[in-house]
Formats: sequence, structure tokens, C-alpha cells
Amino acid sequence: MHEATKNDAEYVFGKRVDGFDQHSDRVTAHFSDGTSGEYDLLIGAAGQGSRTRRALLPQGFDPYWRVGIHMAYWFVPRIASDTNIRDTYMVPGGRQIMRRSHNATETQVYFVMREESAEVSAIHRAPVEQQQKFWAERFKAPES
Repeated sequence: MHEATKNDAEYVFGKRVDGFDQHSDRVTAHFSDGTSGEYDLLIGAAGQGSRTRRALLPQGFDPYWRVGIHMAYWFVPRIASDTNIRDTYMVPGGRQIMRRSHNATETQVYFVMREESAEVSAIHRAPVEQQQKFWAERFKAPES
């Protein structure tokens, strides 16, 4: 999108939108560095729980559609057998392990599972070491 519109639109990078005022024919964006600007259109390229999204939604609206699927990923050193094609392994019990390499030195390893518990819903707030232990425990091989 940027490439197709960069000569006709003003892009603002490196700043956060802290607020905005919607007018009938324009929007005034207020940025994290204290500056403001008037625009025809405000597009926020932010995540599901972003400030911009929260500002647009009705007060108290929950932007998440919870389906009980949780994911964690880590970067690990890339090895010779890692290709640029994603590998996926489906594990019994609603679990999945994926591997994808997108650069010459690192591979991303994803753990995905379906679970609805208070523990899994809160684990992303725990220290990284506790998160790693949690995910390793959920994905360890059953004892024979």
C-alpha cells in the first residue's frame, strides 16, 4: 500500500497516535511527540488491543473474539535442514508445533494449543522463564 500511495499520501512513522478528533470532513491526529496534524483519513496499523482501536470502539467494548486458542513463539538458531517453507506438526489433544525460517540465522518455533483455563489465559503476563516452562510442560511427550 505504501509503495502505491507514497507520492499521494502523507505517512507518519515513528510516532504513536495518542488521540484524534473526528470532524465532518477531516480528522486531527494527536501524536506521542506532542504534535498534531489534520488529515483526510487516519489509518492505524496497530494491533488488536491498540490505543487507536480502543479509541474507535465504544467504551468497554472487548475487541477480542476468544476461541480458546493460544500461541507462543521463540526464535532459535537456524540449522542447515531448516528451509524457507513452514513445517507444521499436529499433536494429539488440540496442539500444533510450527517452524518457519524467514532469515539466514534464525528460525521461529510456534507452539499452538486449544485450552480454556485461567492459567493459559494469564501465562503471557508471567516471566519468560515461567512461560517457557509452562509451554514445555504442555508439549512434553507422554511417558510410556
